[in-house]
Amino acid sequence: MKLNYFIHFFLILFISLSIPQATKSQDSVRTLKVLCDYAYYPYEFIDENLKPDGFDIDIIKAIAKDLNYNVNIKAGRWSTIKKELRTGKADLIAGMFYKVDRAERVNFSMPYIIITHSIFVKEGDYWNSLKDVKDDKDLKVIVENSSILHNYLKTAGINGNRIIAVENQYDALKTLSETKKTCAFLPKRQGSYTAIKHGFDNIITVGLPILPREYSVAINKQDTTLLNDINDAITNINNNGTYERIYNKWFEKQDSVTIESQNHEILIFLLVLLAILLVLFIYKYLEAKKENKQLCIRIEENGKTLESTNTELQNNESLLRKITTTRHN
Repeated sequence: MKLNYFIHFFLILFISLSIPQATKSQDSVRTLKVLCDYAYYPYEFIDENLKPDGFDIDIIKAIAKDLNYNVNIKAGRWSTIKKELRTGKADLIAGMFYKVDRAERVNFSMPYIIITHSIFVKEGDYWNSLKDVKDDKDLKVIVENSSILHNYLKTAGINGNRIIAVENQYDALKTLSETKKTCAFLPKRQGSYTAIKHGFDNIITVGLPILPREYSVAINKQDTTLLNDINDAITNINNNGTYERIYNKWFEKQDSVTIESQNHEILIFLLVLLAILLVLFIYKYLEAKKENKQLCIRIEENGKTLESTNTELQNNESLLRKITTTRHN
């Protein structure tokens, strides 16, 4: 009886000690408050189920899993979420371009991708470079409000009255498709993705990529511990293959289309070059043939002249013999 009593006593004591401990362990798991853009395809956007989705979101979830953190992700307008991070209402923004002035207000993780930008125009437009855009003073330039490109244009010699600032890339491409004498400056991959997604078939990129920038997680300035943790997690997901799987999920098809397009352009270039060489060969052949014919004509004419000269010499020789014979006689 006493043995049973002690067994029950220690069993109850064990349970009473273990339950609070388990609850405490569960409660100690940190939940990261994450902000993202609501329309920054394919990096951050709201999907058909009204949930945040995209390349950046998968990266953040992989980072949280590596750190054994929970995440609470909220999407909003870019100008709004930047203010929320600076005022401490969130722990981090899923993706942001590094800039020196921004680094004074937020911490940046190590970059996890490099993003380039391009000039978007309607097919048939003649602007092909930043110089063309600068030189045409009547041309309006569309850009996302408060973006890195917005600030770039202001320092690139393009007056503010030529800039049309819109809320997102869809609005930029829509405005471009509907407005004459305009071009748009957008991230190349995101802009192309948005154009395909929304059927802007008449919009293309021109010129070389511009403004390559490091793209990182932006972290609350006060939380240096979180900064170090996220850098370690980015290193880990790169080393264990997680990053590659996420990248391929979002960009492998697009990259293959880009490579196929580039190969197609290279093939067209080679065919054009071959056609030019063939035309040059035919031209040179015909020129050589013409020169050869003219040379044959000259040789024939020279032959006739030589024959005539020989005949004349023979006649003169015969006449000289007659004269000489007459004198001797």
